[in-house]
Amino acid sequence: MAINLYNTRTILQATELVKPAATFLRDRYFPTAPTDIVDTAKVNIDYVDENDNKLAPVVLPSKGAIPVNRAGYETHEFEPPFVAPERILTPEELLKRLPGENLASGINPLEREAAYIQKDIRDLDKLICNREEYMAAETLVNNGYTLKQYADKYGSSEYTEKEILFYTENANPATYTPATLWDATGGSPLADIKAIADTLSARGIGATDVIMGADALDAFINNDEIQTLLDNRRMQLGDISPVDLPNGATQVGTINVYGHQMTIFSYTRTYIPDGSTVATPYIPADKIVVTAPGIGRMAYAGIAQIEMGESDYSYYAEKRVPHFVADPRTDNKSFQYRSKPLAVPNVKNGAISATVVS
Repeated sequence: MAINLYNTRTILQATELVKPAATFLRDRYFPTAPTDIVDTAKVNIDYVDENDNKLAPVVLPSKGAIPVNRAGYETHEFEPPFVAPERILTPEELLKRLPGENLASGINPLEREAAYIQKDIRDLDKLICNREEYMAAETLVNNGYTLKQYADKYGSSEYTEKEILFYTENANPATYTPATLWDATGGSPLADIKAIADTLSARGIGATDVIMGADALDAFINNDEIQTLLDNRRMQLGDISPVDLPNGATQVGTINVYGHQMTIFSYTRTYIPDGSTVATPYIPADKIVVTAPGIGRMAYAGIAQIEMGESDYSYYAEKRVPHFVADPRTDNKSFQYRSKPLAVPNVKNGAISATVVS
């Protein structure tokens, strides 16, 4: 029995065997649990009131016990953006050899078609991963993100903006301003990292990672205070065992910042912004972010679509959903890879960013 290359369920089973592209920020700080993939159009996020630093009441033995209030919570509803890159397959492509294909290989057009689908899955998945990494980075640095939604040509001037913010104040409250920048005389990276870590720890939030942009890391390493620590062998930089990190991410070392054991990461990977040709770092060169692994999660909303040759909707709760369209007028086929991701923090203001160099 012939396999239907364009059956969505068949492709979904095949994609489970494909290793997704590694992205440092998404995978370390915004992992996905099975419960984060829903079959609804929107995602609900509950933020529990931060009151776990209160003390239990001391009660006279004759009085039994004193009631205490349960922690309240507030629910925020978000509609994840619709991400849908597409590849077009023409009959002419199926009649030409594949890149690197031997002329005597004997590959027929149907086998080429399967090869194109396999490559398109990998390519489009990488594009979606890049978008998820962007959303993760913007959440860490800016506590939210603004996305350009296109109706026709990607990168054109015709778009609407979709803003997703994880705060209600007029400005992002999850920022810190150093008294003196690190590349100026008197700059103190240790004091600034301690101040941010203390703020997070006081709210019961982990503070174990410092993610640095390229210029921030240079200023950190070259700072007189840090150089003194290096000379005194009170800090471990660059001498730890290699770890499996995606391209652009480097685990620089560890440092004890007045009782806070911090791991220093450098992240220099770049992306091309919408409508631009200039590479931009996910973590701006002049910034740092102090946070902890798993501070957020990558959630996914459901996708409804009409399959090729059908008239009823099919519904999917998946990270990625393939969709095929055949146009008999042009003999072209299109392969779309659809996703509705939402990078969201698990706690309010769980990552604090700072501009540390001029």
